[in-house]
Amino acid sequence: MYVVDNLLQHVLSTGNRELAVSVMLAISRVLESDFIGIIHRRMRDECYPKPPAQGGFPPEEEVVSFMILMNTLDLAKEYLERVASSRGYVSETQRVGVATASTQTLRDSFPFHRDADSVADSLHTMNVALSAKAKELLNDGILALFDEFLWPRIKLVLTTSFQDAVYDMSEGESLDEEDVDGDTMEQVSPRFEGEWLALTRPLKRIMTPRTYAALMSLTANKLATVLEKRAWSFSGRVTALGSLRLESDFSGIISVIAKDNYALREPFTRLQEILTIANMEDDEWDELGSGYDSSKQERSRFLSDEEMAKARTIVRR
Repeated sequence: MYVVDNLLQHVLSTGNRELAVSVMLAISRVLESDFIGIIHRRMRDECYPKPPAQGGFPPEEEVVSFMILMNTLDLAKEYLERVASSRGYVSETQRVGVATASTQTLRDSFPFHRDADSVADSLHTMNVALSAKAKELLNDGILALFDEFLWPRIKLVLTTSFQDAVYDMSEGESLDEEDVDGDTMEQVSPRFEGEWLALTRPLKRIMTPRTYAALMSLTANKLATVLEKRAWSFSGRVTALGSLRLESDFSGIISVIAKDNYALREPFTRLQEILTIANMEDDEWDELGSGYDSSKQERSRFLSDEEMAKARTIVRR
């Protein structure tokens, strides 16, 4: 991209509109076919994170190489946007109200008629086309990294975290000293946190902030779906005391996932509402159902009436 920046600088300094437009078209073709194409082929053929055998995990060196190629593509995309901006291109959101100032650099080199606007449009077209190609490949890479590497491990983390978790304890059992003061009440979220950090910290160190954030967003959405199914699977098998532990465990997991990015809580909103309704006292539920002439929208933003009623069956009453 440094070569591209220098080439654009020299071409734009000539003040020749036809030459500038022609060179930018050539740059776009070369970057798309060679640069992005080579990265695509290497990601696909050399280091795709595929396990050597069914049920296994891909070699770590391949996963690291795959992420490094993603980093190269993401940083190149960002650098190209900076190059285009520094040479006179301004994004659509920036154009309003600043068009004259934004093209001042180009107008110095292309003072005649609408030459500066024509060159700026060519820069815009080149940037948008290459950014779209890079974004598509990055999205495919993030999905592959999630499907082949991250999610199989997260499933093991969930299995380990919920191992021996009990949600049908009676009131008498809750008074046991070991249950109150020991690790029993808070065994799930600490287990999950330890495994989660061991899994995600290396990814965060290697990946760019944007690609890591996209991977975590995908992970949070998938986990929200899986944990919601797990909550529904407890229907009729959770005591009143167990429901408090269930809500605490799930809330602890959500807090771990969203620790560095509060926005990752959003996919879990339905799950949190399900657990809240499941834990309501009978009088609270009756008041919600009949009091204040509440509309469905006011009663729940995310659950239907049927789902709310189903949530009440999670706890055995």
